Amino acid sequence: MIPSKVGVVRITGDYNTINIDNQKYGNQYIDCLSKAVRLMPNLNNLNLRSNRITENGAEGLMRMFNSNIQILNIADNNIGKMGIDNLTKFIT
Repeated sequence: MIPSKVGVVRITGDYNTINIDNQKYGNQYIDCLSKAVRLMPNLNNLNLRSNRITENGAEGLMRMFNSNIQILNIADNNIGKMGIDNLTKFIT
């Protein structure tokens, strides 16, 4: 799956990977994405690198972990130490 030009994710291949790299989505899309991810039981690889996600967006990321995600790339975001600490507690 890749993001389309209007900011909506469209299917292009298998259902186990979403690559939303460097789209600058920000926190507002994380809530919507977390709801969609829970409806995708085969998703195990989610790339959210460089999307302006902050500590507030990290809360939405935590809601994704009742799914089968095994790989989550959140590099180059502004989640901060507290956001990372909260994510770490939630997934371990």
